[in-house]
Amino acid sequence: MPTLTSATARVEIALHGAELTSFIDLASGREYLWQADPAQWARHAPLLFPIVGKLPDDTYLHEGQAYELSQHGFARDQEFMVIEQDAHSLTLQLMASAASKQVYPFEFELRVRYELRGRVLTVGWHVRNPAAASQDLLFSLGAHPAFNCPLQPAAGEQFRDYAFHFDHPVTLQRQLLASGLRTGPRAHPASRATA
Repeated sequence: MPTLTSATARVEIALHGAELTSFIDLASGREYLWQADPAQWARHAPLLFPIVGKLPDDTYLHEGQAYELSQHGFARDQEFMVIEQDAHSLTLQLMASAASKQVYPFEFELRVRYELRGRVLTVGWHVRNPAAASQDLLFSLGAHPAFNCPLQPAAGEQFRDYAFHFDHPVTLQRQLLASGLRTGPRAHPASRATA
């Protein structure tokens, strides 16, 4: 499993799904990433490609042909290749195959780059369409990281002790779901900002 280490942190990335599996603060030994307890959720931080979310009956039509594509796509369950690695970064790649074309009839090249500098991990995605310019590449791309929360339960921390704070006002819109599918209406919670 590829590992990146700085003076203050260490991360591990699985080739299966190009998934971040560990982020440890070296000074405290604290693991920030969920450790995939199968009793709760057996993933750490899956990459969602070529769709984010779910399709009705896991099926879509493209140019008159029906294709079955499961929730969040297939990239999270594929083996990526290492195409570049140095002390601070790792770049992984997944390309179209005969198997992927059975559920997603597009040529594609997906690269995921991890870079660790100090305690800052930057993740970059690059999707390239190697097909003829006249052929569109239809996709969506997302991340689904899970973090340990609370981080210090032995110290009495509880989930309710945590909150998101933004440095500027943020207006959020949530798509409402039923059985994992969008219903159409949106929810507009109140905006909050904390300096």
